[in-house]
Amino acid sequence: MKKLLGVMVVFVMAAALNAQQVIPIHEIQSNRDSTGASTYEGQVVTTTGIVTAVGLTHPRVFFLEEEGGGPWSGIMVFFRWDSSVVTVNPGDSVVVTGDVSEYYGNTEIRIASTADIQIVATGRPIPPAAVIPASKLDDDLASPDTLEAYEGVLVTIQNAFVTDSMDNRGRFTITDGTGYAKARQGNSHYNPVVGDMITITGCVNVYYGAHCINPRSDDDVIPLNPHLSMAYATSPTTVDVIFSKPMDATSVSDPSKYNIPGLTITSATADPENLRLVHLVTSEQTSAEQYWLYVSDVQDTSGAALQGTDSTDFYGAFVPIHVIQSEMDTSGQSIHVGKVYTVTGIVTADSSAFSWYYIEEPQGGPWSGIQVFDRTNEPTMGDSIVIVARVSEYNLMTELLDVVYFEIASSGHQLPDPIVLTTGVLADTTGEPYEGVLVHVDSATVVGIQANYFEIDDGSGICRVGNMGAYTYEPDTGDVISVTGVVSYRGAYEIGPRGDSDITVIQSIEEGNVTGPRPFLIGVNTLTSNAINVSLSLPRASAVDVTLYDAAGRLITSETRNLEAGNHSLTISSHLRSGVYFVRVRAGNQTFVRKVAVVR
Repeated sequence: MKKLLGVMVVFVMAAALNAQQVIPIHEIQSNRDSTGASTYEGQVVTTTGIVTAVGLTHPRVFFLEEEGGGPWSGIMVFFRWDSSVVTVNPGDSVVVTGDVSEYYGNTEIRIASTADIQIVATGRPIPPAAVIPASKLDDDLASPDTLEAYEGVLVTIQNAFVTDSMDNRGRFTITDGTGYAKARQGNSHYNPVVGDMITITGCVNVYYGAHCINPRSDDDVIPLNPHLSMAYATSPTTVDVIFSKPMDATSVSDPSKYNIPGLTITSATADPENLRLVHLVTSEQTSAEQYWLYVSDVQDTSGAALQGTDSTDFYGAFVPIHVIQSEMDTSGQSIHVGKVYTVTGIVTADSSAFSWYYIEEPQGGPWSGIQVFDRTNEPTMGDSIVIVARVSEYNLMTELLDVVYFEIASSGHQLPDPIVLTTGVLADTTGEPYEGVLVHVDSATVVGIQANYFEIDDGSGICRVGNMGAYTYEPDTGDVISVTGVVSYRGAYEIGPRGDSDITVIQSIEEGNVTGPRPFLIGVNTLTSNAINVSLSLPRASAVDVTLYDAAGRLITSETRNLEAGNHSLTISSHLRSGVYFVRVRAGNQTFVRKVAVVR
C-alpha cells in the first residue's frame, strides 16, 4: 500500500509539473547579473520544492528547498498582501507561481494568494541541512557568489563560539575559526552569551545587509555547555529563568542559588515539563526597571556545572505599551528597540483578520496599542494576554516579536473604545500616536482605489484604508462610509478594518440610496473657552445628535435635538480645558466629524 501511495504521489506531481514550465530553484538563484541580482528578477516563474520553514522571518513567509538540499537549492516565498495567511507546513511538497524580486539583496518569490500554491504532497522529508563552515556566511570574507549560494538554504554550523550578544536587530556573531557568521534568535528561545559553544541550524536570509541563520525552533540550537540563557518577569512577583540545557531539578530548585539585587527571592521551582525552565517568586518588582539575576552552583542533568556565577538582566513587572510607543529617538523610532519586555493588554484585532495580532491598554487612548508578530499563539479579540517579546521597528512600524512567553490571563473583555479621528490626523506624521490603536472615522468619502488599499477623505485630508480581503465591501469612488480599525504604518498610516462590521456605507454611489438635498455642516468653532458653536443647514426636519470627544476619543458630552428645516446654530457648553476636541454631528443619514481647538 505504501508503494502504491508513492506511485500516486509521483503521478500527481508529474501531472502538476507538466501543466506548466517549471524553473528549478537553483536556476533562479544561480543565474545572476553583474549587480548580483537574479536574471529572473521581475519575471513570473513557476518552481517546486519542499517547505523547510513557515513564518520564520515574517508571518507571510515560508522557505522552499529542492529535495537534495545544498548550495543554490533554497528560496524564500513571500505573500505580498497583509491579509494573506500561509497555509503550507514544513514537509509539504508544493508548486509555486509568482514574480521574482530582489528585496534589499534577498532573492524571493512574491505571490498574491494561496491560489498561487499547489500542494502536491504532505509529510515529505525535510531536505538535509548543508553543514558549512562559518566562512561561507562571512559577509566580509566570502565572495558574493558563495554568500548567494546559501541564501534560502537550510544550513548547519557546528561547534561555533559566540563572540557577542544580540544587537538591537536581534543578531549575534559566531565563529568556528574559519570566519564570522551572523545568526538570529529566530523561532528559538536561545539567548546568546559570549563564550558559548553551540551547533546551530537554520534557514539563511539577508537581514539588514547581513546573511543570517534563522533557527526554526529550540531544537536548532544545541549549546555544548550549560549556562543561564535568559530571565523575564511573568507578573510583578514572578520571574521565569531559562537555562541553555536541561538542568538537575534538585540543583535549580534551591532559592539560595539565585540573587536579584533589590528583590527578595522566596522560592525556586523547576518546571516538571521543561527542565530548562525554573520559576522564581520575588518581592514586588518595579515596572520597567532593569534588574540583574545572578545564578551559581547549579548543574545540568549530566552533572556538568555552571561555570562560576552566571548573570543576565531583565525588566521588572509589566512595561506599559504607551511607554514603548511614545518614547522615541530623533529618527522617530522607539528608544526601546532591542529590549525584551513583559507586556499586557487586550487583544483588539486577531489573526482571523491579520497575519499578526494587536493589543491595547484597556483604557485606550493615544500610544496605547501595538502590533505583535507571533505565528505560534492565536489569541482572540477580548483576550487579556501577558507576553514577553522583543521590541522592534519593521519599516518604521513599532512591533513586538520573538515572543518567548505567552499567557491568556482572562477572556471576554470589552474592547477599548475606538478613538474618533478625522482622516487628516492620519494623513501625515501626526498619525504616530495612533499606531496600533483602534480608531474610528465618520462620514468620509472614498476618493481613490489602489491594488491593496483605498483612500478616504472627510474634508481634513486623505488617509488609507487597508487590510483588503478581510471584508467584503468593495469601494467605489464617491461612496461615503464610516470606518473602524487598527492603525498601521505601511509607507503611510492606514486604517485596517477587521471585518464587515467595521465598515458602514452611509451613501453608496452604486446603489444611489441617498436622494434629494442633504444636511450640510456649515462650521464648527469656539465661542468662548467653555462653549463650542455648530452651524448646520437642514433641508427637512430632523433629529440632530451632537457629541463632543476629547483628543483621546473619550466622550465629553452628547445631546439630541429635534430641529425644523433651515439654518441652525447650536451651542455646546461644558467646562473644557485647553486642547483639541472632536465634534460629531449626525443629521438624518449624514454624519460629520470636525476638529476644534479650545484655548483658555
